[in-house]
Amino acid sequence: MSSISSGGQSSEKKSFWNSLEVAKLFVSTVTPLVVAVVGWLIWNAQQDILGKTKDLQEQQARAFADEQKEKESLRALRLAIYREVAPLLNDILAYHFYVGRYREFSTSDIVAKKRKLDSLMFSHESLLTPAFFALYQAFMTETFKSPGYWSGESLLRTRTSCRPFNETDKANWEARFTNEDNREGVCIAYRNLLSGVAGDLLLQTVSKPPSTKAEKISMCPPMYLIESCP
Repeated sequence: MSSISSGGQSSEKKSFWNSLEVAKLFVSTVTPLVVAVVGWLIWNAQQDILGKTKDLQEQQARAFADEQKEKESLRALRLAIYREVAPLLNDILAYHFYVGRYREFSTSDIVAKKRKLDSLMFSHESLLTPAFFALYQAFMTETFKSPGYWSGESLLRTRTSCRPFNETDKANWEARFTNEDNREGVCIAYRNLLSGVAGDLLLQTVSKPPSTKAEKISMCPPMYLIESCP
């Protein structure tokens, strides 16, 4: 009996160890496969992330390029407008400050320049920023006064002093002026308008514009005394 029992235990031990060896063999065989599968899944996930990142970067690059192209087109359109506007603004400024070619202009010439400016600016208002358009209107307000009725001509916010009279009706000519010296207001409005040209109109950053009243006035034409003229 003892012999039979001992033989049975020996068979069970052999069977257990055989199963253990099989398990070890299975694990040793499966482990590299599992590692390979996990590694492949991780690599595939990384490639997917890299692919999506690359696609996102390309989309962002295209969007940036499109935005820059649109800005350049808008800048070109605005620059074309300003090239027409700038000389007219300068003539109006010169007339109020008694400098440059002011003697060559009649009151009708100056009002005609205002009309042309308004036509250019209002017809292209959609291409301009509200901030820049407000600066333009502020300059017009400082240089001209509305007659108060639809059929009247704009009045020039300056004085008749020291201006050559080259029209037939002096009374009518004098009536076209407000006879005020508003050069300081004209100067500040003009400098504000020029400050808006670079940032608001042309989308460019330039050196810091004059910020104080004194700085702005110093950059305008001199304010000659006009109490008496030779």
